[in-house]
Amino acid sequence: MKKLKSILVFFFLACVIVLVGVAVVHHLNMTCNTLEVCVETVSGPTPLTEKVAHRLITDSEANPIGKKVRKVDAAALETALRKNPWFNKITATTVKGSRLIVTLSAKCPIALLCLSDADPLLLADNGQLLPDDAHITNLPVINGSITKLSPNFSVKKSKQTGLKNAYSTALFLCKNKDYAAQYPQIFVRPDGLVELYSIYGDQPVLIGNADKLPEKLANVDIAYKKGILTAGNYKALDARFHNRIYAIKSQTN
Repeated sequence: MKKLKSILVFFFLACVIVLVGVAVVHHLNMTCNTLEVCVETVSGPTPLTEKVAHRLITDSEANPIGKKVRKVDAAALETALRKNPWFNKITATTVKGSRLIVTLSAKCPIALLCLSDADPLLLADNGQLLPDDAHITNLPVINGSITKLSPNFSVKKSKQTGLKNAYSTALFLCKNKDYAAQYPQIFVRPDGLVELYSIYGDQPVLIGNADKLPEKLANVDIAYKKGILTAGNYKALDARFHNRIYAIKSQTN
């Protein structure tokens, strides 16, 4: 009896091993029937949509459809996606049966950079500059004292302090939509300090550098809400100081 039980147990284990082996082999040889693309951003919407990214892959030699799903070449996928300047990197590739899910991060436009002697450029959230060919609206404009930029320019590697301050300010506005709507222009002064122009008045708001922006802009809001500042009475506002606003009177007051 014990011998029979041992034979049955051995037979059962052998069947399990065979079935697992068959399943593994089947899984390794499974063909990709479906490609799904997920696009993620840190700061907001991007011109690189999931539909565009999907087409970039399927129109290239890296197209995984009909190939073994476990032998997908991630490097080839990245090469295909880099044809779009807003692509950043592939963050994950996930296999679920015959489905391949490609998750990627994309750059997000945060401002329109306007130089006096060049076409406008889109400033991305990673600090890179790209041609303004994405037809994106409602972005703050950065202008003022900015020197000529090279095609491969990166704000993060720049020695232009004013542009760095403007970039950090634009990134803050991108993540705070109410303020983005309130301040459509970021102006870089020759001394490297930054001024904001509000929809509530003609006077510039001097914020200096890009530190403590929540406090600085909150102080400006409080001053306006309490009626302390009236459009036309002041030619400039200075928000660089802790818990206070300095207002420079216009010549008529």
